[in-house]
Amino acid sequence: MAEKPGIEGKLVGRRVVDPHGHKVGTINALFVHGDREVPNWARVKMGILGTDSALIPLHDAQEEGRSEERRVGKE
Repeated sequence: MAEKPGIEGKLVGRRVVDPHGHKVGTINALFVHGDREVPNWARVKMGILGTDSALIPLHDAQEEGRSEERRVGKE
């Protein structure tokens, strides 16, 4: 499998946690809205089997010290 270029390669597959550090899910796709070239939404696979998914805004997301995590707030 080839490496994904740019920001997609850095974010897809990363774990998403809430502000308390609890796992929300794993990023499996990124979406761009408007004129920006930077993704501002992520589809996150959730649930025990990973069969559920949700769109989560990235505007308030923060990278945590661990390379596999993105911290997002619940709205």
